[in-house]
Amino acid sequence: MMLSERDANIRKEGNRMTLLSQMIKVENCKLYNFNNIWDFLLEYKHIPSEMIKHEFNKYKEELEWFESKINSLPKTFNRIIDGRQYYHRDFYFDNNAKYGFEIEWDINIAKELIQTNKLQTVNFNVGKFIDYINPRDLNQAILRDPNINPEPIIVMHYDPINLFVPIDGNHRVYKTHRINPNKPIEGYLLSPEIHIQAMACDLHRILYKLHHNIAVINNLVTGNKNRIKRYSKWNFLKKRQAITNRLYRLE
Repeated sequence: MMLSERDANIRKEGNRMTLLSQMIKVENCKLYNFNNIWDFLLEYKHIPSEMIKHEFNKYKEELEWFESKINSLPKTFNRIIDGRQYYHRDFYFDNNAKYGFEIEWDINIAKELIQTNKLQTVNFNVGKFIDYINPRDLNQAILRDPNINPEPIIVMHYDPINLFVPIDGNHRVYKTHRINPNKPIEGYLLSPEIHIQAMACDLHRILYKLHHNIAVINNLVTGNKNRIKRYSKWNFLKKRQAITNRLYRLE
């Protein structure tokens, strides 16, 4: 039976709505050697003993809170798969890349946050990012195309070690760098309080905060910082300020 044009459009719209609302259940985010992570961190095995100059007297309490929080989270989460783009990045607690986890950012949400927060573009030097891009992870067909997408890239800031990573636009960065390694590239800079909202699930947000707090504590115990504080939510959300010596609150 042939459908009328009206019925065909209704069915097409219905299929579209089904696709938009379709969710995928993702089993267990990638956690690397998390069965041993708490003992590894508690014993400061990620820091050479000769570098430890101070102690953080609530370190055990810090780890226990995060362990309890992570264990209480669902082991699965739902994810929209309607042609959305995600960026994945591994974070490690050790130089041997043995203990860590993967975080996933939803680029669609990141773009919505850019609009909501009315962010303005800034210019980056592509050389700042090139060490963080593996060309084997990129689409070779896009790399062969001489044209470069003019859309601004999206960069996340990881404050404790002052790390800037493109979560959208790696092809643009690589191709621009190939033409001129000193050429500026336009993009949006997402502070932690913004890009953490674009993470795919609560587990990623908790893992990010754990890594952040460990990095801040490391700055203290190795003598890179004289003190650390719990950041004030009000200050963190309302003022733009350095937070390299501030810990996320345990809530």
